[in-house]
Amino acid sequence: MRIRAIGLAAATLLLGSTTLAAGTPEQKCEAAKNQEAGKLAFCLQKAEKKLLLSADMAKYDESVAKCKTKFAEKWAKEEQKAAGSGTACPTTGDRAALQTIITERAADVQGALEDGLACPFKSGDCETDSITRFLDNNDGTVTDLYSGLTWEVKNDLGGLNDKDNTYSWTSVSFAADPDGTVFTTFLAQMNDTVGGGANCFAGQCDWRLPTIHELKFLLFRPESNGTCSSNPCVDPSLPGNTESSFYWSATTYSSFLVWAVEFSDGSVANGFKHATLPVRAVRGR
Repeated sequence: MRIRAIGLAAATLLLGSTTLAAGTPEQKCEAAKNQEAGKLAFCLQKAEKKLLLSADMAKYDESVAKCKTKFAEKWAKEEQKAAGSGTACPTTGDRAALQTIITERAADVQGALEDGLACPFKSGDCETDSITRFLDNNDGTVTDLYSGLTWEVKNDLGGLNDKDNTYSWTSVSFAADPDGTVFTTFLAQMNDTVGGGANCFAGQCDWRLPTIHELKFLLFRPESNGTCSSNPCVDPSLPGNTESSFYWSATTYSSFLVWAVEFSDGSVANGFKHATLPVRAVRGR
């Protein structure tokens, strides 16, 4: 009797499994969409991995575009398949919104891996409601509560921290060494190299240029390369002024080129090191 009972239980599980696997056309569409969402997330994280290993932003943009194109094609195919069976997916016309959510989460994962796991845009208990992302330290600096990095606040008052100041990465054309005014003037004054650190900016002497990932993370939507909906393209809780221009990063593309972020539209590109661009100093990590 015991053996028979076990056999009946197994048969019941098997039948139940078969029933679930079949599903209704609506369930099949929803399941397929779940699978395609997972594939997009995997594709985007794979692109992030390749970028970290190669620093090739052009290839990264190409890979992300392919991920999204394939996702859009598969999404439309599943909706068409459901319509062809005389029914419809539980939801339709939601591809763009879900693509944005998945892309944002991919950026969050990369940010957590690079800057340490934190409660996105929150402080204290992770269960509390979201608050302003940036905390103004009232000393010309601001702390990003997500990454823990401290940024220089740009102003429009003239002087060292004015948003209109521009600097070069190198002192001469087609050179590789970091000996331009970014380092010899701006960072030298921020870290008071002449005075031996007695008058460092905001009492800290470890100011530096941000990496391309750190700089890109200041964008209003870090995943929106060239399609930002605000200008300047920064999180609205970031205090101070931001020039709608390219800003230098510390990440080199080649001997003569450096990555930069365009804060007018969120695009990322590389430029010759001898060119002059605005900069924003950061410290931490």
